[in-house]
Amino acid sequence: MSKEHRDTSHDGCYGGETRHAHPDSSHRDSEHGGALDRLTRCCEALLDGRRAHPHRHRRHGQAGASIQEGSGEAPLADREPPWVRGTVDDAGKVLRIGDLKGQPVEVEVYAHQGAVGEHIRVRLRSRSTLATPPYETAWKEVTRAGQTLVFDIPNNEANDRAGTVLIDYELADAGERSPVYELQFEASLKPQAVQVKEAVDGQIRLSDVPAAGATLSAPHQTLIPAGSTIRFEWEGRDTNNSPVRGWETGYDNGHTATEVKLPKADLQRIVGQVAIRYTVDTSARGRPEEHYESDWVDFAIVAEAVFPKPRVLEADGQGNLHPIQARNGATVRIDADLVATDQVTVTFGDYTSAPVSGKRPLDVVIPAGMVGAHMGQTVQVGYTVQRGSRRSSLLEASEWLEIKVQMLSEQELPQPRIDRADMDTKVLDLGSFAGDPVLLVDPWSLMGTNQTVWLRIDGTKDGQPAQLIIWSGEKVTDPMMGTGPQVAIPRDTLTGWDNATNITITCKVNFSGGAEAGALIFPTTTYKLLVGSDAITGRMYELEEFEDPTAVIPNGEIYRMRFATIRAMGGRLQSASSGNPSPQRPYLTGRYALLNENGASVTAEIELDHSAERVRLGVMAGNANFPVNVIAYDSQREVIGRDSVGQAKFATFNAIGARRIKSLEVVSQASQQARFDNMLITTGNPWDVRRTPFTETFDELPLGFKGTHYEFDNWHITASGGEIAIELAPGGMSRQVLAIHMSPDGRSHYLTPQYAVCPRIRTSLYMRSSSTTTHTAVVYLTYINHQDQTDRTVQKNITLSQSAQRVVFDAVNDVAKDTEYVSHIRVVNNNAALITTVFYDDITFE
Repeated sequence: MSKEHRDTSHDGCYGGETRHAHPDSSHRDSEHGGALDRLTRCCEALLDGRRAHPHRHRRHGQAGASIQEGSGEAPLADREPPWVRGTVDDAGKVLRIGDLKGQPVEVEVYAHQGAVGEHIRVRLRSRSTLATPPYETAWKEVTRAGQTLVFDIPNNEANDRAGTVLIDYELADAGERSPVYELQFEASLKPQAVQVKEAVDGQIRLSDVPAAGATLSAPHQTLIPAGSTIRFEWEGRDTNNSPVRGWETGYDNGHTATEVKLPKADLQRIVGQVAIRYTVDTSARGRPEEHYESDWVDFAIVAEAVFPKPRVLEADGQGNLHPIQARNGATVRIDADLVATDQVTVTFGDYTSAPVSGKRPLDVVIPAGMVGAHMGQTVQVGYTVQRGSRRSSLLEASEWLEIKVQMLSEQELPQPRIDRADMDTKVLDLGSFAGDPVLLVDPWSLMGTNQTVWLRIDGTKDGQPAQLIIWSGEKVTDPMMGTGPQVAIPRDTLTGWDNATNITITCKVNFSGGAEAGALIFPTTTYKLLVGSDAITGRMYELEEFEDPTAVIPNGEIYRMRFATIRAMGGRLQSASSGNPSPQRPYLTGRYALLNENGASVTAEIELDHSAERVRLGVMAGNANFPVNVIAYDSQREVIGRDSVGQAKFATFNAIGARRIKSLEVVSQASQQARFDNMLITTGNPWDVRRTPFTETFDELPLGFKGTHYEFDNWHITASGGEIAIELAPGGMSRQVLAIHMSPDGRSHYLTPQYAVCPRIRTSLYMRSSSTTTHTAVVYLTYINHQDQTDRTVQKNITLSQSAQRVVFDAVNDVAKDTEYVSHIRVVNNNAALITTVFYDDITFE
């Protein structure tokens, strides 16, 4: 019955007193007849309430609903006992807990008249001395006069105290208790579900069941008193669909779970699933005998574990494993009776995997390098299983699979190569680049760490066989796995070998990490070696105007220019502007390099990337009385020529026979200026004229970082202070790109074609930045007049972002004239503090 219904049923009277009677007694006396009428009507209403809700009336009249106990606690004699909602009889004496369907028992403390702010809690006790201790609710505060408070007793607490129960409430502030409310809790009592010790996720795996059988367990619980008889029952069906039934009896000891054995033979006969339960017959003194039955619980039966031989997915039907099929590893598939907690270890010949876990089918990949270590061998493949903390001989090992690992064929192995060699003509021309060439071997099938590698180059020196050992039994490391071996070849050794002779590169690998005798020989590569003249190919002239650097270069620091490096010693390298006065032209124009330190002589050393046939340098002393000394050297640092310059002029030096010019020194006198500019290099080679259109995509170049100076067949790239790289294209570009990383140094980039091209229609290139911050840059396109060796520069101002943009030179004054070839492209990024990368792609001359 709802609270609202209960409240309205008593409107107008309470305990024989009219609630709405006038407080003035004389007024009541003077209107005795009217008061009597009202009293009569209240009694009639009360009588109607008895007829409609008889147990409600009894509750308020205390009729058989409360008792007094000699507990020493002072009861609240003028208060009603608490009331339990949902009783099944009119007297409120019986509550069926099963009808609550798991919901709590609701207890009302009705119309409490205590002071606001008092705290109340409800206590539930069982009259039986064998029951659990009392249960007490949390305290609740009275927030208004006449308030009915509702307390929840959890269903399980009520269920544990089934039978005769006593309920009262306590006032915390007064230390008093209410009269006790006595009723019966009739529980739809069910013992807890049966448990099977060997079951996992509702399955009984026969491989987990010991010979004595599965352990059935009835948990210790309040419902079952000590001495109770517990009968476990099971049933299922065999392969003929005939029933398989059994039972076993145990006795509750009052402290622990009751356990019996379900014979393994019964489980082995049952197909599919087995249903298990137990019944309880109590025999406690002072209590009537009761009979309880647990619910039936179904368990799936999994047959005895079988561990068949594994399969190798990459092997053929005849048990042959071809290495090329296992280039990413060999997959061992285990289709056995596994559970998720099993620890499985796979053996492949001499290799044993780390333990792994997983359900069937389980795949374990043998690393490609381990497969390679067994090439040419017949190997045994198997696995062991550890389940839980037990290790059984039945689970220890699978059947063995025999696999024959074949050898890699020569066609399946990479050829070693040299990065600077022409792969089409098979020529290694040392005169076409500076620095050491790099020997490369691409990652091979079944490559693995700790394999041993031998690399050597065979050639001819002074007509006799020569050999250069690069690696001897070097171990493969993790960083090599993605790139393969990359080893610099000492240039000095190759330059001492005979010109125009063959060199052969040999690579050997022992896949098991052993000695050279067991190594597999890769296909060899042969190149024609040209020691050459160490000259720039495809370019007759190069012109350096010293527009960079624009800042001071400290003493001793090397600065990378377009085709040379420069370093000041004894002082700074500075930059100044000539203003183009007549005495300085054409020797000094625009910006020029300056040496000047108070009290000290400064030397600028200019080291050419490639030896030159002729060098011309514009030089001028700040004071003609203190001339500037200029010295030219060959590659052996032997002097080729000297000049002492006072007035502005070109200091010019020519090669002497085979002794070409490799470096210059410009020396100022103490406290005096030395100025130099417009260095013209004559390479000694003719122009390699290319027909347009011609596009550089960077797609065929090896990926990786290249330093501040990078040369390949078609281009010569420099970025002083930056880091040049060939990388995979970012968004908006395709395949591979040229990347120059600035940190924030390296703001000036030079791109020089290694050939002659005259773009009469347009020159274009794609550029973008890695930075989320846009930044401006200037793109300069410089032409060199191949008749008078002068140059001309046009420019575009751009803003770089993460979107690729095409920079186009196609105006009439922007394209090449008939007598001009492209000298170089120069890009100057204006943000001196920004750390970013600039990407270049698809440079096209039309």
